[in-house]
Amino acid sequence: MKSLNTPFCKLLNIEYPIVQAPCGSSTCPELAAEVSNAGGLGMLALSRPNREETSQMISLTKTLTKKPFGVNFVLDEIVIKSRPYEEKLRVCIEEKIPLISFTYGKLTSELIKSIHNSKLLVAFTVWDLEQAIEAVNSGVDVLVAQGIEAGGHLNSKITTKDLTKELVQNFPNIPVLSAGGIATGQQFAEAINNGAQGIWIGTRFLATTESKAHEVYKQKILEAKSSDTEISTLFDIGWSNAPHRTIKNSTYNNWSKAGCPSSGKRPGEGEVIAHRTNGTPIIRYEDTPPIDGMNGDLEALALYAGTSVEYIDKIIPASKVLEELVNGAIETLCTF
Repeated sequence: MKSLNTPFCKLLNIEYPIVQAPCGSSTCPELAAEVSNAGGLGMLALSRPNREETSQMISLTKTLTKKPFGVNFVLDEIVIKSRPYEEKLRVCIEEKIPLISFTYGKLTSELIKSIHNSKLLVAFTVWDLEQAIEAVNSGVDVLVAQGIEAGGHLNSKITTKDLTKELVQNFPNIPVLSAGGIATGQQFAEAINNGAQGIWIGTRFLATTESKAHEVYKQKILEAKSSDTEISTLFDIGWSNAPHRTIKNSTYNNWSKAGCPSSGKRPGEGEVIAHRTNGTPIIRYEDTPPIDGMNGDLEALALYAGTSVEYIDKIIPASKVLEELVNGAIETLCTF
């Protein structure tokens, strides 16, 4: 039987190779700490917060857990133009965050070297072999194989299983983590059996008590089936031309009924449909998901979620998610 105690666990000094994906503003110190305390690796998404908020989030997470946790930055040109990451990255390096992950954009050898100089590890999310080759040549330590089943922003054209196998075959000495469509212990075991050294889970952790996802959002995850999710570029205000998988909602359905018109010609364009906790408006088609404290027509916002919604039917603590994943995986691996 293959073991859940993979080399990735030893790299990060964690008990289980389960990483809570950095799902934007829906993640928070409480969620990351809960995952880390339960033996996995919690993650903070730091593209939206400013430098001061980044320091506060890291400080709070360190107060809530003495275990390792990681951080993530989006390197897409559109994102970093409005949300520069360099100062925040320096904070993470100074705070000795053991795993610094990136999505989109290109990693440079100089960027990775600046992190390696502090003996920290770099992970990069990839969608195909070509992108993985570039990342490995730049010096990345961990590859996250994000398949087409994933929720949120993605660019993959193949399944998580196929991408995982391809990367494992081509990079036998680099830890590969499977990401996309995973929410059960059986799927965890299958990923390990396919050669992955761990799993990278987003949607399942959104539907937890610690997640900052609004209750309306969580309930939509519980109600949805995989066929209720769809990849589009619909929620593009704030991040244009970036494909993403969301749960089909009123905004999506009205747009679809209108014949899927392009930006600028869509139903309700420019309409304020909700407000953030500080009172600032959210207009239809923004790339903003509903989180705690928001009010308005929250169902109409971007409900990022993967096909794993099919297997999620309850909101439970993140520690319970890890327990179910581990127990289910061990039981399944015993039958292989």
